[in-house]
Amino acid sequence: MTKPSTALALTGNNKPRKYHGSRARTRTGRWRALFLKALAKTPSVTFAAKAAGVNRRTVYAHREQDSDFAAKWDDALNQSLDVLEHAVYQRALKDDAQLAMFLLKAHRPSIYRERIEAAVAGGIVLIPSKSEGSE
Repeated sequence: MTKPSTALALTGNNKPRKYHGSRARTRTGRWRALFLKALAKTPSVTFAAKAAGVNRRTVYAHREQDSDFAAKWDDALNQSLDVLEHAVYQRALKDDAQLAMFLLKAHRPSIYRERIEAAVAGGIVLIPSKSEGSE
């Protein structure tokens, strides 16, 4: 016999209430969809959890227990990071030379890395220490 699924929700007075069976699956499906939609817009788990009406612990617990949800989470996060990356590139191209150089160093380190060369002159001189009885 399979265990019925349960989900927690907050009641009006912020006390947890358990949903069971199909109602739990529906509630979980709703907040997950809202969470993933918000996460696709901003790479903030905290913001996405608030948008879905759940706390961070809940979303991380579900991520740990459900590999399909974890994969969708990764896809949504990558989507929001793509948007952020594009915005950063646009800013770098328009008016931020330091940001542009940072991005070039990050993506093409073989060409734009810092080149620091050090030369060592001379050699190492070993001086034997005097042992206590050898004076």
